[in-house]
Amino acid sequence: AAIAYHFGGKEELYRACLVHIVQSVSQGLSEGLKPSEDTGLDAVEARTALKETVFAMTAFMLATPQVASFVRLVVREQMDPTPSFDLLFRNFMEPIHRRLCRLWALATGADAESEATKVAVFSLLGQVLLFRIARAAALRRMGWRDMGEGELAILRQRIAINVDLLTRAAEGKAK
Repeated sequence: AAIAYHFGGKEELYRACLVHIVQSVSQGLSEGLKPSEDTGLDAVEARTALKETVFAMTAFMLATPQVASFVRLVVREQMDPTPSFDLLFRNFMEPIHRRLCRLWALATGADAESEATKVAVFSLLGQVLLFRIARAAALRRMGWRDMGEGELAILRQRIAINVDLLTRAAEGKAK
């Protein structure tokens, strides 16, 4: 009865949970969601900004305790979207992906809206998401107890290498 009284029903409660997730993620990823101040960057600066944005996302996604409870709902929405999926997509998924695509384009000379750029950026995001979604397996296989500063430093190093390798390989194809 309290759900109906406060939210109007289960669907509205579910949507309120997603709104809370959007607000929390938007606050935690404010750097990744910032407006396009990146347009004047050269390739090296764009590559650095791309790395820094992915690093910030990595730290937030892997070392913020409350994110663990969000992941289940977000993954559920990815696998079986409800009408509320648009809320997640429009408010944090798409803006972050678009920003990373712009940075990728500046770093490589590619078109920010090309299929190749979008796929490349999804692959960069996938390396972070794997450590969040498959956390138990990753921690066990790595012999880590948790994702602390030392573990994040190792992941940052790998992300930097991957961004450098992938953007340089794409740079040759974009020209």
